[in-house]
Amino acid sequence: MANPNWVNKYLRMTPEVRQIFNDLDAWCNYCRFRMIKYDEADLYRSPEYKEWMERRKKRQQWQARNGHVSYNNRNNRGQ
Repeated sequence: MANPNWVNKYLRMTPEVRQIFNDLDAWCNYCRFRMIKYDEADLYRSPEYKEWMERRKKRQQWQARNGHVSYNNRNNRGQ
């Protein structure tokens, strides 16, 4: 049985939705390691999240300036 058109339209991972889930995973890991209360509703709002985003932005700028290679993707390892 084929899916109706509205299912294909509304139940897909758009780039915006994917970014939200990636941010939630990263924020969950940060809270877990720093022992901060994790609440999905605090994403993009809490002062701790804003502080974390500042640190993350500074780290990414430093890595770009110093030619740091990210090893998150295993395909980049031999290059």
